[in-house]
Amino acid sequence: MEVQREAPSLPVAVKRFGQSRHQSGLTLLELLITIAVVIIMAVLSVPFFDSLARSHSDTAMHYLMREVQQARSSAVVAGKTVTLCGSEDNESCTKNWQTGMHILVFIDNDANRILDDDERLIRASNVPKGYFQWRGAGRNYLRFRQDGSVREMGTFTYCPPSKNADFARQLTINRPGRSYYSRDRNGDRTHEANNSRDPIACPDF
Repeated sequence: MEVQREAPSLPVAVKRFGQSRHQSGLTLLELLITIAVVIIMAVLSVPFFDSLARSHSDTAMHYLMREVQQARSSAVVAGKTVTLCGSEDNESCTKNWQTGMHILVFIDNDANRILDDDERLIRASNVPKGYFQWRGAGRNYLRFRQDGSVREMGTFTYCPPSKNADFARQLTINRPGRSYYSRDRNGDRTHEANNSRDPIACPDF
C-alpha cells in the first residue's frame, strides 16, 4: 500500500514574514493615497481662504464706513460737533486705536474728547478684529462739524489679524466729510493706497 506524503509546510516564521510584508505594503499604499489627497485639498483650499480673508477685510471696512456715516449724519441732524474715536472705557478717546476695544461716537460740546454727563452718546460699538490706524492732522480722533465737514481729514488703514498686507484696506475721509474706499486699480488682487499707486503697507502696529 502506497503511503501519500504531505509536502513539507513552510515554517511559521516564514508565513508570518510573508503576511507582514503584504500587510505592510497595503498600509504604505494607503498612506501615500492619504498624503496625495491632503496635498490636493490644501492646493484647492488656498483660493477659498484668500477669498475668506478678503471678505473679512471688506466687512471690517464697511463696518467702519457705517460708523463714520453715522457720526457725520448725527452732526448734521443735531447741529453740533460730533467726535468719533477709539475708546477703552466707552467714555473717553484713547491715543492708540489698537488699545481701544470700542469705537465711540458722541456729541462733544466742549471738544474735550470726553463723554461728559451733559453730552449724548450716539453709538458705542466693538472694533472688528484686526489692526486700525488713523492718520488725520496728527490727531487720534475725527470730528464732524454741523455741516457734515470734518476738522481732521485723513485715512484709516486696516490690516487683518495676520498682518498680511495683501488683504489691507483703506478708508479716506476728505474735507467735506465724504468717504471712499481703497481699491485694486491694476488687477493684481491687492489694494493700492488712496494717495499713491503703491500697494497698502501694514504699519508697524
